[in-house]
Amino acid sequence: MVISKFISIRLNGRNSKRYESLGYLIPRRLDNRNVIRFVDGTEIQVKVEHLPTKSNVLLLCECDVCGKKSLVKREDLKFFPNYKCSPCFNKLKETRERLRKLHTGTKQSDITKQKRSILFSGKGNPNYNPTITDIQRHTNKHRSIYPGYPSWLGKILKRDNYTCQACGSNKHLCVHHINCWQDFVDQRVDINNGIVLCKKHHKLFHKMFGLKHTTRNMFEEFMKIIKR
Repeated sequence: MVISKFISIRLNGRNSKRYESLGYLIPRRLDNRNVIRFVDGTEIQVKVEHLPTKSNVLLLCECDVCGKKSLVKREDLKFFPNYKCSPCFNKLKETRERLRKLHTGTKQSDITKQKRSILFSGKGNPNYNPTITDIQRHTNKHRSIYPGYPSWLGKILKRDNYTCQACGSNKHLCVHHINCWQDFVDQRVDINNGIVLCKKHHKLFHKMFGLKHTTRNMFEEFMKIIKR
């Protein structure tokens, strides 16, 4: 921890504006030309938390582990106001590395696997949808087995000439469902419900309108925004 609470700072042309903006009173006087200027070289007391992070001012610190006190530059306090001396920091770093190597490659017990399975799959998952069957759930996860889906992809790509309909790119293409896959089951392999987009614009669309419950109106609005 940092013991020093206040520190004496000598003012100059660079730091006077900084401390004045933080609310400190900067002494000023009239020069020979009757212009108000701050008194160069004046020292003021400032809080240590108001020092620049790259300041070389020495602060009195106490190690959070062993309690050893020492003077440390402000720029060396990466985790201000916490502080650990070099020996304690190196020991902590070595301990973390030893634990990391110890747990690398370890296998989970059967009980742990069972708990994770209950928590992250099936009814234990917060995204579990109880209104659909297991077959529908499997089809949603593996679209390639849905009847007519592979040929649907080929027809859409061929119709749009293997070109993104938003920017004209022919790289990193994907086929987007205009009315979403989940809500419009009868349009999943409808050729009028698909369009070719590059990954950039496909990702941008879902970033703007979300991953679920997207509609044709949303897509038309998206295309208007792109054309602008």
